[in-house]
Amino acid sequence: MKIMLFFLVSFLLVSVALFGTQTNLYKTTRDFPVDSTGGPDDYGYTWIDSEEPGGPTFSWIDITGIGTEVFGLFDDNNVGPFPIGFDFPYYWYTVNQFWVNANGAISFSDPAVYTPQGSSTFFIPNTAAPNDLLIPLGTDLAFEGVDTAKVYYYSNNVDTFIISYINAPAWNIGGLVGAHTFQIILTKQDSCIYFQYGPQDGQFYGGACCTGIENVIGNVGLDVFLNVNPDLLPNYVLKIIPPDSTTYQALDIGVKEAISPESKCVFLFPNEPYTLTATIRNYGNVDAGTFDISCLLWDTTYVSYFTDTVTVSALVAGAETTISFTPNWTPPAVNDYLTFMQTTLAGDINPTNNSKDVELEVITLPGWMMYDSDPSSASATYWYTAGSGWGQEFTPPQYPITIDSLLVTMSSTNNCNVPILFMDDDGPNGSPGTILYADTIFVPAGTGFVHYTIPIPGGVTINSGKFYAGFIQVGDSFPRMILEQNDPFSRCAWEFTGSWAPYRSKDDADLLIRAYSSSIQGTSEGKVGRKSYALSLLPARPNPVKSRTQIHYALPGNADVSMKVYNLLGQEVRTLVNEHQKAGVHSVTFNAEDSNGNRLPQGVYFYRLTAGGRSLTRKFTILR
Repeated sequence: MKIMLFFLVSFLLVSVALFGTQTNLYKTTRDFPVDSTGGPDDYGYTWIDSEEPGGPTFSWIDITGIGTEVFGLFDDNNVGPFPIGFDFPYYWYTVNQFWVNANGAISFSDPAVYTPQGSSTFFIPNTAAPNDLLIPLGTDLAFEGVDTAKVYYYSNNVDTFIISYINAPAWNIGGLVGAHTFQIILTKQDSCIYFQYGPQDGQFYGGACCTGIENVIGNVGLDVFLNVNPDLLPNYVLKIIPPDSTTYQALDIGVKEAISPESKCVFLFPNEPYTLTATIRNYGNVDAGTFDISCLLWDTTYVSYFTDTVTVSALVAGAETTISFTPNWTPPAVNDYLTFMQTTLAGDINPTNNSKDVELEVITLPGWMMYDSDPSSASATYWYTAGSGWGQEFTPPQYPITIDSLLVTMSSTNNCNVPILFMDDDGPNGSPGTILYADTIFVPAGTGFVHYTIPIPGGVTINSGKFYAGFIQVGDSFPRMILEQNDPFSRCAWEFTGSWAPYRSKDDADLLIRAYSSSIQGTSEGKVGRKSYALSLLPARPNPVKSRTQIHYALPGNADVSMKVYNLLGQEVRTLVNEHQKAGVHSVTFNAEDSNGNRLPQGVYFYRLTAGGRSLTRKFTILR
C-alpha cells in the first residue's frame, strides 16, 4: 500500500512538472450511493475512490494545450484506432491502441465500440460485443454542432497516457443538454487506471449511465456504478488497481473472423470455386491444446452444401491462425447462403465467441447486388430526429463494375423529398466518403413498404474497394427505413448520426437497399466510368443550429451558383455562395455569427440554392 501511495504522489508531482500547477478541487464528503471500494473481479482487479481514506486525490490534468484532438465524433459513433504510445498491461495481455466512442467509452480492440449507454439492462462485464472496454461515463452523449465539446488524448510515449472528454453534452429528445467533463489516465509503472470527473452540468437521458472495465472476452470486469446522478460526480476520482499476482486462468478459443474481414457478406458468382476460411484466436492466458474448427454451409431452406472439420494441434495464448477448408466450394446456383464456423475445445470458458455465421450472396451480372432474401419479414424503423440516415456497404464480386441504379425501400407518414446518396469508400478507415451521385425522390404520405428505383445517368464505374448507398431521414419520424430481420445478416449496414458508423444492430438486421450493375460477369467490359450528379440540396447538418452547420449540394454541370439565407419575412440575411463552380459535390458552412460577432436571432430560416436557372430551398432553425 505504501508503494502504491508513493507512486501516486510521484505521478502527481510529475504531472505538475509536465502540465503546470493543477487545481485541487477535491471534496471530502458527499452522499455517494455506492461503496468507496470494490472488487476484486475474478482476475483480481479492485477499485478505490476519492471518498475512501487513503484513496486517490482529485487533480485534473489539462492536456488541451499539448494533446491531440480527436475529430469525427458526433452521435453514437466511433473513431480510431489511435496509439497509446507504449504497451500497457491490461488483464493478462498488453494493449497499445484504442478506439473512441462518443458515448463515453474506449475499447482496446473493438472498432465498433458503441456502448448501450448505461441502460438498466446493461451490466459490466458483458460477453456481448463490444468488449475490451474502459467506460468512465457510459451514457448518451453527443458532439455534433457543439463547438465546445472536445476529446483530446496525450501520451509521453513512455509510461503515461491520458484521454479527456471536455464539455460533452447529453443527448435528449428535443436537443442536447448540459456538459460533462471526465478523463482516463493510464500509468504503466503500476498498471493502474484512473477515472477523473470534472464539471458535470445537466442530467442524462433516462438517468442512464454506467462506469466500469472489462476484459477482451467480456466475462471478467468491474461494475463500479450504474445510473448515478451526475451531480455527485464533479471532482471525483476512481483508481482501478490490478492484482500483484493472479491464479485466474482463461482457456478461450474463438472465431475472430469468418470468410472475410469483420465477417461481412461476400458476393460470388455461380460455378466459380471459392476458398472458405476462418481466423481463430486464443483469447485466453492459457495455451490451448488440440481443438477442432468446423465449417458448415447451407441455403435458407437449410439444404446442406458443404461440411469440413479441421483439427488444430495447438495455439498459444494470444496467438491467431487462419484455417482454409477443403475442397474449395463451388456455388451451384444463384441463392442466399449461410456459412457457420464453430470451434470445439474441452474446458473453453466462453461459448459466446466459439461460432460465427456469415452470409454469402451468389449473383449473376447484369443484376442486383442485395442482401435481403425475404422482404415479407421486414419491419420499419426511424431515428428520433431529422438529419440522421442509413447506408448499406457493397463490395463487388469483380472490378471494374458499373453501377447503374440504386433501390431503397421505405415507408412514410408524411409527404417528403428524400435525399438519396451513392458514396465512395474514401472516408475515414474506408467509411462512406465522397458523394459519387445524389438525387432526391418524393415519398407520399401514407405509403407502406415501397421500392424506389433511382437511375444513375451514365452509370458510375467502381475500379476497386467498396461503395455505399443510402438516404437521409428528413423528419423526426419519416421516412422510415425498412429492415429485414431474418438471418443470415450481411453486417454491412451503416448509420449516419452526424458521421457515418457501422449500424449498431448490424448483427441482427439488413437494410432493404440494393445496387444494380449492367456489367458483364467475368469481363472488364462496361461503360467508361464517370461521376454523374443531379441538382441536389441536402438538409443542413446539424439542425437546429446553435453555432454553425454544414450544407452539401451537388451540381449536374458547371454553373453560376448562388446560395442565400432568408428569414421568415423573406429578407436576405446571408450570402453563402456567389461564384461559378464546376459540376460535382460541394459544401458550405453557415455560421450563426458573422465576422463581426453579430448573431442572427433565434428562429426559422430558409436557404436557397440557385444554379443553371433552377432553385432548391430548405430550412433550418437557429437556437441560442
